[in-house]
Amino acid sequence: MRTVTEDTKLLLDLLDTIPGVSRRVAEVLIAEIGAAMSRFSSARHLASWAGLCPGHHESAGKRKGGRTRKGSPWLRQTLIEAAHAVARSKKTYIGAQYRRIAVRRGTKKAQVAVAHTILMVSLECAEVSAQALIRGRHRRRLTETAMPRQEFG
Repeated sequence: MRTVTEDTKLLLDLLDTIPGVSRRVAEVLIAEIGAAMSRFSSARHLASWAGLCPGHHESAGKRKGGRTRKGSPWLRQTLIEAAHAVARSKKTYIGAQYRRIAVRRGTKKAQVAVAHTILMVSLECAEVSAQALIRGRHRRRLTETAMPRQEFG
């Protein structure tokens, strides 16, 4: 039996609005990273841990192709799959980003770049859901203390 807390349900609903992210992808994101995502100090740290940060190799002032890190295999594979799904979407920013990069650098590099974008957007969704839950709990606490309980007969 699946038990979904209020925190996780809100985050799942927010992640489901990202193009290319299905319910299963959102569940994998939460399972691998966690609902709070507060253990990562920055978005760059999360991208590095996931193995989706852009590679960097420069020698004598020339930029050469860099490799990405291995990172978390489950998370990386799921995000690449989501990037592949969003590549077929027509009227989304992420789909346009995929097509723009794929023309210049190829489909594989475009998939990694779009997976990185999806990861960054999901981190923003996690922060928004955390703030919304804090506001909701604060409101609930205020209404419980502001209104005296009425006793019925």
